Amino acid sequence: MGVLALLLLLGGGAVAGGFFLFGGGGVEAYTGPVWVARREPLRLTIIERGALEATNNNDIVCRVKATNRGSTQATTIKWVIDDGTTVKKGDKLIELDDSALDKELKDQQIKTEEARSTAAAARAQYQITASENLIALEKAKTDINLAELELEKYKNGDYELAKTDIKTRLEIARSELEQWRDKANWSQRMLKKGYLSRTQAEADRNRLEAAILTVNKIEQEHSILDKFTKTKMVEELNSKVDTANRELKKVLIQNKAKLEQAEDLVRTKESVYQKENARKVEIEGEIKKCVLYAPEDGVVVYVVPESSRWGGSRSSMIAQGEPVSEGQKVMRIPNLKKMLVNTRVHEALVSRVRGNDYVQTYFSENVQAALMVTPDLTFIPDPLARLATGAGHEELVRQESRSADEMMRERYRQREYRVTRKGQHALVRVDAFPTKLFQAHVKTVSTVASQADFLSSDVKVYQTMVVIDEDLEGFGLKPNMSAEVTIFADQDTTPVLAVPLQAVLGTVSMAEKRQVFVVGPSGAAESRAIVVGRSNEKMVEVLKGLAEGDRVVLNPRAVLNEKSKLRPAGGSNKRGADGADGADSGKGKGKGKGKGKGGAGGMKGGAPGGKGGMPPGQGAPGGAPGGAPGGPRLQSALWPRGEALARIEPSPNLSATSIT
Repeated sequence: MGVLALLLLLGGGAVAGGFFLFGGGGVEAYTGPVWVARREPLRLTIIERGALEATNNNDIVCRVKATNRGSTQATTIKWVIDDGTTVKKGDKLIELDDSALDKELKDQQIKTEEARSTAAAARAQYQITASENLIALEKAKTDINLAELELEKYKNGDYELAKTDIKTRLEIARSELEQWRDKANWSQRMLKKGYLSRTQAEADRNRLEAAILTVNKIEQEHSILDKFTKTKMVEELNSKVDTANRELKKVLIQNKAKLEQAEDLVRTKESVYQKENARKVEIEGEIKKCVLYAPEDGVVVYVVPESSRWGGSRSSMIAQGEPVSEGQKVMRIPNLKKMLVNTRVHEALVSRVRGNDYVQTYFSENVQAALMVTPDLTFIPDPLARLATGAGHEELVRQESRSADEMMRERYRQREYRVTRKGQHALVRVDAFPTKLFQAHVKTVSTVASQADFLSSDVKVYQTMVVIDEDLEGFGLKPNMSAEVTIFADQDTTPVLAVPLQAVLGTVSMAEKRQVFVVGPSGAAESRAIVVGRSNEKMVEVLKGLAEGDRVVLNPRAVLNEKSKLRPAGGSNKRGADGADGADSGKGKGKGKGKGKGGAGGMKGGAPGGKGGMPPGQGAPGGAPGGAPGGPRLQSALWPRGEALARIEPSPNLSATSIT
């Protein structure tokens, strides 16, 4: 520790702007506060404010679907339990308006009944069509059998009978022919002998010729029967058989077409019925979702949207008559034994913050795979059995499968990933318990910027979750309590040559080059060029231009020419600004009203609410020497908090102070 030395003014001198005028030689000696440059660890800590949340929450989510296309509003709140109420498992938490769903259910019941009747008629028509098809098929088969039987009858019956008849008649005719031939010959012999008259002989001759004609006719009949009649009848009967077979094929095709048409009609009507019935069941489920109950014992906490928490656009409130959206987290029942701080880190510093490193375990996928090979478990319904129970269940199975998958992922979310490396160490101070510091670590850092505050829309911040590592049972911490988080972002403790940020002069255009005033051997303040490196809220690393033991002027304004363009490097209230007016604005507009702009050192910065404003006495965050954005609070780890302020701020009761 340096020794505080008070230089009292002597009778021959006078104080003018921080300089002591020696009457003898007229040399101006700087007598204001100085900083002795030395090597010390420059550890970067990021200080942000946030609100407490439970690490594990049982979220109460509105599952009612939005009714209007293009709208996210599902319904409105009819009744809701008060925020902070202690509840038991099964207690009613919120009741949503289901009047529109009830009306829709009544209309859907009528549609479902009509679809059921139409489906029943289609099934009856299918049975009729199947019966008609069977009759047509049997008739076609009978026609084939009759045609084949008639063909067989002709070949082996009618034809043979006709052929036998012709043969019999031919034999008789031939026998008669022989008789009449003998008779005619006898008549001729008798005629010659004179025993018969010519008339009798001619008559016998005529009978012989008639017998010849009869034999010829019968022989022709036999020939016609074999050559023409048989062929004709066989062709006709074969044609009937072929026609009957073709008719059978036609009947089969017609039956198939009619049956498919009837089946399509049944499927269509069944599908319509299933759709209408599934919609009815869905509406009934939506009505059941309108009443939400407590899944476990605990305290009810309303969910505050991120945009509302940080002053963004107004979101839906949790109150009677207010609208709610599908998937909106309405409230939660937190586990108060394990909590975290929801804060946001400025974009200039977020690259230095590291959360937990995770590796995916695929826990839920493994559980689902195990359940698929063990379908006999009582708590997992068999999809095939469910499909066989009736109409409309296919859609229900798909819906319940999706719901079960979501529930499983929600229930085992903590097991989906395994932490391979913890995030950076942090300390948490809760405003309600200011004397207690809780050990914590950074859990996650968002990769996407959060919604900007309407008061500082040009500032980008990233949501950061800091988990308290201690068991909080019995501490009485509540959700949404304000807390301050100190993140130890830089773990490098190598000593570096550092000076206070307020002692450095420069502009953005100078890049890493800056100037300081050093008290020389003569006691006068001399300008010296330096090259700066890392910095935090209080200190900046000097890479070149200074040596250990150099006495650096802490208030360079006292020795700076009014026409100089150089400005102190502490206190930017805009991104990229060099904070030229930081000292005055931080001092004059603080007073805890949220108007602080972040001055050099910021000893009297404003309360939270302004750009870069901080609690009184803590100082607003100053910009880095290179014009880094103001706003995020940084604290050097060179001294404990508060001691640093005492070491660099001169006492208001002293005329001149030198800190060595």
